[in-house]
Amino acid sequence: MKSGVYKIISSESNADYVGSSIDLRRRKSSHFWHLRNGTHCATHMQRHFNKHGEVLSFVVLEYCEPENCVEREQYYLDNYPFVWSYCRVAASTLGTKRSKACKKKMSELKQNMSEETRMKMSIAKSNPTDEARINISEGQAKRFKDNPVSEKTKKRLSKAGEGRVQSEATKKKRIKTLTGHLCTEETRNKIAEAHKGKKQSEETKRKNSESKRGEKSHHALLTNLQVISIKKQINAGLGCIEIAKKYNVECPVIRNIRLENSWIGIGPKITIEKAHLLTEDEVYKIIRLINTGTEINYIANKFNVTNRHVRKIKQGTRWPQLTHLISAS
Repeated sequence: MKSGVYKIISSESNADYVGSSIDLRRRKSSHFWHLRNGTHCATHMQRHFNKHGEVLSFVVLEYCEPENCVEREQYYLDNYPFVWSYCRVAASTLGTKRSKACKKKMSELKQNMSEETRMKMSIAKSNPTDEARINISEGQAKRFKDNPVSEKTKKRLSKAGEGRVQSEATKKKRIKTLTGHLCTEETRNKIAEAHKGKKQSEETKRKNSESKRGEKSHHALLTNLQVISIKKQINAGLGCIEIAKKYNVECPVIRNIRLENSWIGIGPKITIEKAHLLTEDEVYKIIRLINTGTEINYIANKFNVTNRHVRKIKQGTRWPQLTHLISAS
């Protein structure tokens, strides 16, 4: 960490900006992050960046001790005409200790901001001009191209994100911001082109599969614990309709668990017979239930067959020799 005085200069004009910092590398990153996101406090420099893009350079004028930074910055302000440095008196809040009353007042000022002011700030950040968007996008692309992330940094970022779980509130916010967002055809083509030829490793495939299994899937209607409990009840002989009512889901959801068409690998194995060939006596009973208007779900559950099997008996495509027993209704 090096401290000193720096300036930001443009290759398109003679305009420049001077400042000082106890951490020059961090201050440089901060300046360009705000410029690329359209939120820099130096308005004229921000407009210049929006118009011309990545034409600004960060130059260290001199290194000095942290306690001398303000003094040396003032020297340059007094002797050179920096166009973008509106404040001609160097100052720093380094080491300033604010009282609790001062902190409370600052907090209240932010909390009591008018809706009009909040709206203006929101619009300024979320709706930059098309030209500004292009320059910001190109600037970010250039930055990543010129300064690719090292493997060491990737591992550090990966380790930092391990075990991090987003709160439900955060998930809802992300869904809300993406709702109604449509990519242009050009963007779709760029994304497709970027992914063309990429092959996922077996480990990545396994991780993707695990991330979508069980309750992690966005289609899941049940939790892993509920499925474990359901499988135990199925093995104990409880019917699908009874279990479905208990967990407030449709009967086919439970039947798919019983037939091991879903939730495979979660909880105990299904030990009861999944399906069996119907006897003629059982088909007679099914036809009687069909004739009395009994629901297909109930019949399938009772005789441990699929809805499709019962429907085919009703249509006469299975056990056609008994079709004449089914009433026309």
